[in-house]
Amino acid sequence: MVARLISDAEKTRWVVLLMAAWLLLGLLGHDPWKPDEAYTFGVVWRMLEHGQWLIPNIAGQPFDAHFPPLFYWSAALFAKVFGVFVPLHDAARLVSAAWIALALWGIGLSARELYGKGSGRYAVLAFAGCIGLLERTHLLVVDNALLAALAFVAYALLRARREGRFTAPLLGVSIAAAFLSKGILGGVLACALLAAFAWAGATLSAPERARVQKTTFIALAISVAIIGLWAVVVGSTSPGVLGAWWQQISSAWLEALSPVRMAKTFWQHIVNLLWFAFPALPLALWSARLAQRGFIGGTSRVSFRLTVAAFFSMWFVLVLATDARATDLMPLLIPLALLAVPGLDHLKRGHSGLLDWLGIFFFGAVILFAWAYWSALYFGVPRGLVKSQNNFQPGFKEAVRILPATLAFVLTVVWFAMIRPARRTHKRALVNWTVGLTAVWGVGMLLMMPYLDYGKSYRIPVREVVSRLPEDVRSGRACVSSIGLGAAQRAMFDYLANVQTQPADARTPIACAWVLQQANENNKVKLPVPSAQFERVWSGTRPGGKDEPWQLYRRRTP
Repeated sequence: MVARLISDAEKTRWVVLLMAAWLLLGLLGHDPWKPDEAYTFGVVWRMLEHGQWLIPNIAGQPFDAHFPPLFYWSAALFAKVFGVFVPLHDAARLVSAAWIALALWGIGLSARELYGKGSGRYAVLAFAGCIGLLERTHLLVVDNALLAALAFVAYALLRARREGRFTAPLLGVSIAAAFLSKGILGGVLACALLAAFAWAGATLSAPERARVQKTTFIALAISVAIIGLWAVVVGSTSPGVLGAWWQQISSAWLEALSPVRMAKTFWQHIVNLLWFAFPALPLALWSARLAQRGFIGGTSRVSFRLTVAAFFSMWFVLVLATDARATDLMPLLIPLALLAVPGLDHLKRGHSGLLDWLGIFFFGAVILFAWAYWSALYFGVPRGLVKSQNNFQPGFKEAVRILPATLAFVLTVVWFAMIRPARRTHKRALVNWTVGLTAVWGVGMLLMMPYLDYGKSYRIPVREVVSRLPEDVRSGRACVSSIGLGAAQRAMFDYLANVQTQPADARTPIACAWVLQQANENNKVKLPVPSAQFERVWSGTRPGGKDEPWQLYRRRTP
């Protein structure tokens, strides 16, 4: 019996369905999580409830960390549209799926421009299969919009070799979107891609170079016009804000230009990339090795030169401008996924077999462990895991949720059916990996979401604090000061309890009768609460946040 070959159209449909599952599973059903998602939604909440659309704001105070508002605007729009069906924070989080879907589309189109029809799906699988993306792409973080913008910057540059009329506006809007997503860093990363293409484009024909140069010039004019319009509106409505923001960013970048800090960041990036970018990184290194040996077109091929230059130019920017956070590495996955594609058909049998084995047996073991941990949480079996979960997040108690458990079982069966023995190819190893990763993520989120939310949400400690505050504070007639409270915590007090704390520090004295303090080894108390004037009435943490101890104080009565 001859097995029926799957057509390219069918392969594409299966990849689209897989990516839809990858995007949507784990997206809904939990509060804003610490740290990035909590403060991001805090900005969105102020836009929706208080009309603060132009200047990002948290609990009544400007938020300068990610000043341009594009991602917040899009999240607020999704919250408006879908907030009638799901909780507001879930509705806002749906925008991350939209941005990442755009990023996947841009990566697929870029691969098709580089390698031809049929290559896009494998670039998408290599990108989506990266371990570091799973949690971050399912949270409300501005980096998701930056990914989409950079993916289309890359695609527009590649498309400009053959067509410029419609490409210039696409490139210009994408560059502007990168800036309006993450400020100066986003704009510089987009310019790094331009520089990489200018270097790689030396091998293009004269007509292609002329077309690319004209397209880039027009695109830069369009992007400057868009960014300039935003700057004019901000400057006219809030004089001095742009100047203060620019001064803050410039000072931060100058302070970052320390050889010791850059060396530390560089080393930490390498360590993080080893797991964060797996399997795109080893696949890309294999393609680079093949090109160096003269295969897959050699090192002079524009596809090789462009992807390598894009990776190192953006990495250079990230080492200069960012700390050693793994999240900052997300843009590097775009060139890695593109570079991974040409070497797939030339993998050694042992390499593809290892990836295939990990995608089947390792992820299978993780899925079994997820079911065992879920059984320990809800049924007390196996007993060894019961003690583990009690130590990790004590106090969790909840009835079994039938629908999520049923969906998790169906997903487990579907995963098992998809990885059943079939004709083995090198590309199928990548498919099995991404399918396995999607199944692990989906089963884990469906089974463990209540438990994870119990530990990551600020709802419980906010409720504990607010229950001890008098009515005049809860209603806004009196105030509560805060010491050491971060943007995420202040945002969740604003959203969950409609309480806006007033930060106090060495320059701003305590002005309220109530004080909420957060202090730990990494967040030293710079303004101790005077024990002679205040008494502590409560202390506690999130169930899964022993590193965030809170203390609530009340002014002593004379």
